[in-house]
Amino acid sequence: YKTASIAIPGLFYPMVITYFNKYELSKRNAIIIMLSSSLVSAIWTYLNVIQFKLDFIIDNIFVSIEPMIPGILLSLLFGLLLTKKRK
Repeated sequence: YKTASIAIPGLFYPMVITYFNKYELSKRNAIIIMLSSSLVSAIWTYLNVIQFKLDFIIDNIFVSIEPMIPGILLSLLFGLLLTKKRK
């Protein structure tokens, strides 16, 4: 469960963009998207675990939102910014 929540956001946008011939994503930008979105999901998962131990003031924000969601949102944001149209 946790491994998939961390890995899928990194693979989501680069995989989807390969289905479209009109757009291209450089290897460098694909790696940026993959690492950043997986890192956000990993941090979110870690904060979810330590929230129970430290009893954070933030009311269950890390528990109520699946770690995959912030990673996918970041992947989409970076994907829209870094994807270029083919010439």
